[in-house]
Amino acid sequence: MPRQQGLLSRGTRWYSNFKVPLDLNAALGKTHIRESLGTSDYREACRKIAYERARATALFENVRRKIPAAKAPPAKSEKTVLTAVAEREAYQMCVRYLVAHEHKCKKWMHDEGRFLEPHQRDEMAANVGWDAHHLAKGHEFRGKPLDGTFELEAFLKAENFECAVTSPAFQTLRPLFLEAHLEYLGRYQDVIERKEIQERNPSFKGIHPHSQRVEEMAKGPSVNDLLALRQKEIRELRLS
Repeated sequence: MPRQQGLLSRGTRWYSNFKVPLDLNAALGKTHIRESLGTSDYREACRKIAYERARATALFENVRRKIPAAKAPPAKSEKTVLTAVAEREAYQMCVRYLVAHEHKCKKWMHDEGRFLEPHQRDEMAANVGWDAHHLAKGHEFRGKPLDGTFELEAFLKAENFECAVTSPAFQTLRPLFLEAHLEYLGRYQDVIERKEIQERNPSFKGIHPHSQRVEEMAKGPSVNDLLALRQKEIRELRLS
């Protein structure tokens, strides 16, 4: 997404625009926090938004601490250990990743991106192009190779999976997530430049948020589900 998240342009003025977490909507009585940054200069707004982002984060954490334990969101269940994935399952995970990112991209464009000036869109499109270049070349980011590892680890964390880097599942998923993220960056560039979204990788043809192909995808059991079922049968039948 954009380098400076939370920036919103209204006419010639810049505003902060932060979405309130769902569990705090009732406590704060709003879904967004929008305040004027008091400037029409983009660079100055970029400097100010960092402070406003930290202030909003601190506010959310402070309000969340005051919510009674009974009303706090339930803790995430124990992580699922992922050791192996079938080809179909691996593909569906990549599709979920791509669709979620494209959906966020379109929402950002509707909420914020359409208000950017042409030179700001050009700058963002260039940055996305460089991201795609570095990813395709396998450069490093934060000490990790840009080979799909960074994107896959973020996805696994969000989905509450525990998957060792050396596991067969990780080695199967990593190159697929590299392809999925490259596809996303290309589509993101199209959105910024207000072009019709192009499908670059044939593997993701017809894959978009709310597309019929995504909705019709089968939701069969995963490899982990089958392994768990096998262990259950062994216990119940007292097999060795």
